[in-house]
Amino acid sequence: MTVKALIITGQESETTSTLARNLIQVGGLSLLERQLKLLSELGIEHLHLVTDWFVGEFEKTILDSAVKPEHVHIHRSTEAAAKISEASEQDTQWLILEEGVLLDKRIIQQLLKNDHSDCLAFSAEDAKNSGLALPVTIAQTEQSGHFASVAKLSAQTVAQYGEDLIQLDKLKDTLQNIANLDTTAFLNIQDIPLYKPTYQRDVPLLWYPICRQADEHSATTVLLDHVQIGGLDWPATLIHRPVENLISRYVCRLPVERIMISALNVLLGLGVIYLFAAGQMIVALIGALCFGLIVGIKDKITRLKRQKNKIPELEHICDSVIEYGWYLALAIHLSVIGGPISIVFAILLILFQLADTSQNEFFRRMSGQRLSAMASFDQKFHLIAARRNTLIWALIPFAILSAWTNGLMFLGIYAVITFFIRQARIMYHMKNLMEAASDEFVKNFRKTKIFKKAE
Repeated sequence: MTVKALIITGQESETTSTLARNLIQVGGLSLLERQLKLLSELGIEHLHLVTDWFVGEFEKTILDSAVKPEHVHIHRSTEAAAKISEASEQDTQWLILEEGVLLDKRIIQQLLKNDHSDCLAFSAEDAKNSGLALPVTIAQTEQSGHFASVAKLSAQTVAQYGEDLIQLDKLKDTLQNIANLDTTAFLNIQDIPLYKPTYQRDVPLLWYPICRQADEHSATTVLLDHVQIGGLDWPATLIHRPVENLISRYVCRLPVERIMISALNVLLGLGVIYLFAAGQMIVALIGALCFGLIVGIKDKITRLKRQKNKIPELEHICDSVIEYGWYLALAIHLSVIGGPISIVFAILLILFQLADTSQNEFFRRMSGQRLSAMASFDQKFHLIAARRNTLIWALIPFAILSAWTNGLMFLGIYAVITFFIRQARIMYHMKNLMEAASDEFVKNFRKTKIFKKAE
C-alpha cells in the first residue's frame, strides 16, 4: 500500500493580501514546513499541494526545506483532478490534510493504522482555537463531534469525489458527504494515548488552527508547552522553564541549528573550566548556571523546529566531560590553599556521578523504562537527585558564604547518597520486573531468602 498526501491550500483563505494560512510562521517554521517534515518523518514520499494563490512562495518554501517528502508536486485547481487521478493506483491511500492547522503526529499515525480504507479523524471536543478552515460536523449513533483536520481515503473514494475534493470551497461539503457514508470509519482522537515515554509525561494532543498572523504568539505558546519534557530536576522545572520558553520564543525565529548552540555551549563550558582554575569563582558559577540553561534551550529549539539530533551520544559525553572538568578545576584551585581534600571529593563526586549514570542507563536498557518514571517515589526523588543543575544550584549557598571547599565536599556526599538510593530502587524494581517475567526467578529467589520461617 502506498500512502500519498494531499493538501488544498491558499485558495480564498489568505489571511492578508500577501499571506496564506499555510505560510504563517509558528515556532520558527511555517505551517507548510512543519507539514513537510511531519510527512517525511512518517515515511510518506509523495505530497500533492493544490493552490491558485502564492504559488511562488509555496515553491520557495518547498525548495528551501531540507526535510520533505521525496516527491512534492504543486497543482493549479484546474489541473489538479487529472493530476491526482494519474497519481492514484488501486492500492493508494490518500491523506487529506486541512490547511492552517498545527496537527499532532500521533493523530496521523493512528489514522494510518486503522484497517478501514476510508477513515476520518474526529474530536468530541472543539479545537483549542477557533477558525478551522473545514468545520465539518460528524454525527454518529453513539457520539458526534468535529472533523479533526485529517482523513485517510482510498483511491476509489478520491476518484469518486475528485473534482470536489480539490476545491477548497467544496471540500467541506465533500468531507461531510464522505462522513455520512456507511463504509466510513472514524478515529476519535480522544482515544489516543497521551503518554510519551521519551517525554516522561502525558502530552496533550496538538490540534490548533492558525487563522491569521496574530495567532503566531498563542500558537508558539501551545507548541512550547507541547514540546516540554517531563521528569526534570527542580531547577529545570521551577527556574529554567520560564526562562527557556522566553528565550526559545525568539531564538527559534533565527536560522539557528542545534550544532550552533552546542558549539556555543562547549565554548562557554571550557570558559567555566578556565575561570574556576583561575579562581574567578562567582563568574564561573554564573557561567555554569547558564550552561545548564542553554542545554535546555538547545533541546527545546530542536523539538520546536523538528530538527534532528545527529550526535546525541557525543553531545552527552561532551557535556559530561565539561561538567566534570569544572569540578576538577575548582578542586585544583582550592587545593593550593586547603590541601588535597578538595581533589579527593571532586574525584568522589565524578566517580559516583558516572556510576549513577551507568546504573540508570543499564536499568533503562534492561527494562525499557526510565527509573525516574517507575513510581511516585522515583519521580519525586528525581526532582532533588544529584545532577548537573541540582549540584550547581546546591553550590550557591556555599558560594555566598565563601565556603567553596565545604561546598565541594557537600556535592561529593550528595552524589554518593544519590547513587545508593537509586541503586536500592533499581534492585527493588528489577526484582519486581523479573518476578513478573519469570517463574524460575521467583522460585530461586524464594529458595535463597536470607530470613526464612522456621519449619
